[in-house]
Amino acid sequence: MGNPFVFLIFLYGVLNFGLTLNITISQTIYSSIRIDSITNNPDNILLSKDGFIYLLSSSDNLFVKFNPDGSVNKMIGGKGWGNLNFDNPTSFYSPDDLNFYITDCYNNRIQRFNRNLEYLGSLSYDEIKIKYPYLIGVDKFYNVIVYDLETKRFFKYTNDKKLERTFGELELSSSGLPFKILFDSKNNIITSDRKRILIYSNWGFLLKELKFDIDITNFTLYDNDLFVLSGTDLNHCDTNGKLLNHFKLSSIIPDITQYKIVDLVYHNRNIYILSSKFILKIKMEDILNWKEN
Repeated sequence: MGNPFVFLIFLYGVLNFGLTLNITISQTIYSSIRIDSITNNPDNILLSKDGFIYLLSSSDNLFVKFNPDGSVNKMIGGKGWGNLNFDNPTSFYSPDDLNFYITDCYNNRIQRFNRNLEYLGSLSYDEIKIKYPYLIGVDKFYNVIVYDLETKRFFKYTNDKKLERTFGELELSSSGLPFKILFDSKNNIITSDRKRILIYSNWGFLLKELKFDIDITNFTLYDNDLFVLSGTDLNHCDTNGKLLNHFKLSSIIPDITQYKIVDLVYHNRNIYILSSKFILKIKMEDILNWKEN
């Protein structure tokens, strides 16, 4: 499958934003959604079970919901202090496709929206005592994990907003900012910096520290395996950090190195890759079966 013949089919989007392109390689269909007419500075994506795509841009103070066909459903944001405004929203998370929590970092709060991007409420500094909430994850019991940019540690709150514990200050104090908070099937907390994947118990005890020789860009989970992004290379690893497979995104789109790759997420047998220009969808079976010539 190395150096395959590639041809591009361009399909214009339903709305007046960007376009959708399909890339046919051998018998496989890859697709992507153009986002550069909306933002050139995306940070995070999530997908709901019914295929809606949610995208956050911190520098543009923008939160976008895409329909499954790639057209824009709704956008909210703009810099400000109101309920639908942000000041450097750095991450978001949804535990159930119904509630979306956004770390509104410089407004010193966490905002919560429903699936239609309607405002539901906020957790303020007075409630959670976190000045600069930077990362957020919400587990299956609705406990909230927040990384604080000021103290460089994680705070865990129960679903009734009570602080249960803090953790991570020893591991993360001098190693750069973490990228993401995810939860495995055992409800363990998984995060990463540039060189390591860190796995904590739900009580905040460090279980594993997986060190990598590559520069980690971001990561996601699939059946508790790790997919670790480094530039335009995707590394499939087990929970001990052993490399199982290596997938080059440049084998699909040769000029992908021109774009900044910032996030990835697993959904419905596909991996979604977020870049500064598009969201690329790749079939998981092709990644798992990839062999480089």
